[in-house]
Amino acid sequence: MFEVVVKIIRVLKTKFRTSQINIDRLIACNRTSAQVWNNCLSLAKEHFQQTGHWITRGTLHLATKGQYPIHSQSIQGVFEKYLNARDNAHKAKLLGFTKIRYPYKPKKHFSIPSGKKMAFGLAKTERLS
Repeated sequence: MFEVVVKIIRVLKTKFRTSQINIDRLIACNRTSAQVWNNCLSLAKEHFQQTGHWITRGTLHLATKGQYPIHSQSIQGVFEKYLNARDNAHKAKLLGFTKIRYPYKPKKHFSIPSGKKMAFGLAKTERLS
């Protein structure tokens, strides 16, 4: 019925040195990415309760356009992580895994999605709380 494809990704953690200002900017970007994730959760839940269908990438994009001070490709990367997590949970449920849950947990910090343009372009003058 379903074909299961396993993809192995190798990760190399690398230490680096930078100024405290850049570290603070990275943490601010992680917080902003978490806000995007949390917004995805609330929008998806609201959309499903109203329509009975899952939210699409385009709807997420339109609902959050211009709300965040990070690069749009970074926001799209968070959308992709959310949509992939939701789709993978659905596939696991269809395969018989009963304890799998759809994405539901709000986050305080969320790693900047790689593969897209880095969200490190946060303007120096903008402050996030």
